[in-house]
Amino acid sequence: MAALGCGRCVLTRLFNASVCYRAAGLHTLTNTHPLLLNHTHDAARFSRYLRKPRALSRALFSNTDGSDAELTARDSYTQQQHGGAVFNLDVLVSLLREENAVDICVIRVPDELKYTDHFIIVSGSSTRHLRAMAQYAIKVYKFLRRDSDPHTHIEGQDCDDWMCIDFGSMVVHFMLPETREKFQLETLEMGVTGVYSACKGFLSCFCLSHSVRHDDDDDGHLLYQDGYVLQDRYEIVSTLGEGTFGKVVQCIDHHRQGSHVALKIIKNVEKYKEAAQLEINVLEKIKEKDPENKQLCVCMYGWFQYGGHVCISFELLSLSTFDFLKQNNYIPYTLEQVRHMAYQICSAVEFLHANRLTHTDLKPENILFINSEFTTCYNPDKQCEERVLKDTAVKVVDFGSATFDHEHHSTVVSTRHYRAPEVILELGWSQPCDVWSIGCILSEYYLGYTLFQAHDNREHLAMMEIIQGPIPCRMIRKTRKQKYFSGGRLDWDKNSPAGRHVTLTCKPLSQYLLCESEDHCQLFNLLEMMLEFEPERRLSISSSLHHPFFSSLHNL
Repeated sequence: MAALGCGRCVLTRLFNASVCYRAAGLHTLTNTHPLLLNHTHDAARFSRYLRKPRALSRALFSNTDGSDAELTARDSYTQQQHGGAVFNLDVLVSLLREENAVDICVIRVPDELKYTDHFIIVSGSSTRHLRAMAQYAIKVYKFLRRDSDPHTHIEGQDCDDWMCIDFGSMVVHFMLPETREKFQLETLEMGVTGVYSACKGFLSCFCLSHSVRHDDDDDGHLLYQDGYVLQDRYEIVSTLGEGTFGKVVQCIDHHRQGSHVALKIIKNVEKYKEAAQLEINVLEKIKEKDPENKQLCVCMYGWFQYGGHVCISFELLSLSTFDFLKQNNYIPYTLEQVRHMAYQICSAVEFLHANRLTHTDLKPENILFINSEFTTCYNPDKQCEERVLKDTAVKVVDFGSATFDHEHHSTVVSTRHYRAPEVILELGWSQPCDVWSIGCILSEYYLGYTLFQAHDNREHLAMMEIIQGPIPCRMIRKTRKQKYFSGGRLDWDKNSPAGRHVTLTCKPLSQYLLCESEDHCQLFNLLEMMLEFEPERRLSISSSLHHPFFSSLHNL
């Protein structure tokens, strides 16, 4: 059986958990704890991870009677028809050169080491080409050995610039020239010390795993403690948060000069893992469109799989705007703070919309401060200490529900309090639903509490009517949710306990105004336009950035 491993891209990122890993010569890893390779291997331990004994002839295939045969790529196929072929190196290289028309340099491990590892440097190539060559090598191996084993193939979709294939009689490492340079692999002339040093560097970022999954709790969360290390790289420092998807932990990334990162560990539950892959796709697109990380969307550093969990590494941010509000006793943000945060949120969402992407789950919990340091002062009105932010720079996070224009649109999106009326009425939604959510967020920043504190759709619609006026007849006629209406009007009993509660807690939007100054009035004018019932008439995100409320920021 041949199995694929990857150097800088860890094994668990490439493989399904059921694959038997034999990369780098480890034939059996069953019912044991995962073996993590680190920088402390001595030469004796290192030798376990290369293949021996060295028993290669100059040909890719040797006849079973012991006589060598110099075979061309096509001759090797003929040789197999007569049986007795043994897989070897030279004609593999010949095949790759002949079929792929690329410059290939082979580095052989010196005879003194007696290892069967070889390094194939693929010049002028790309990661995709590298993977194609590895797949081709496996295909040739299976064909010539008449191997029909369904497991003899390359698993996974993501490869980096180093790949390792174990052919049983030898191990071949495919790599790009820059990888050779990184590990200081000298062509052809390599002494024992040089090979050991280079390969040790390779193995130090190489994690070997097995088919037994790591311990999870009943909900599918990975069980860990502070100090737990993943991939011989990410050292968990603390838990930052928990959601239905999994947990977010703060880690020391030992491959990023010990910098701290946020690691999102997805539950070992299929639907959440599938959603994580979709989120990764979105984050990679964002990274492609914003390589300099200037568009105020959280930056993904990378991702991998660990014991059945998808793990995504992000830049480490600070508290969410909701958590800061909560820890500050729900004292509202100042108007200037609201203005600055609002402009940043609108800018980030404009970038998403320009790239045909709708976030669909904007809320204060998904807007994070870059730095939430603060000073304190006494608030006489609240009669308590108040936290005053030093910097209101924010970024948008959580793209787990983000949807491209061309993708399937789920019927229901957004957290209830920030859900647009077209979503509730199942009239179809697009990018304007993000604008409605932003209007709800800004009102919450300004007031210190949620504008629509609804418990169900009917109550939510009733609140909308009190705050923004009657639902347009066009929307009522179009909706399939006629159960909410009677005679062309919302079917709502104002005298019921729920009706009385809504009447007491809600009022027209303009009555929430805390001050009659021009700046406050401009904010509420912006909110009116963002909370327009009909998405076609709702203010676009690009137009919102030119609203007079933001004029003072344009002059900076």
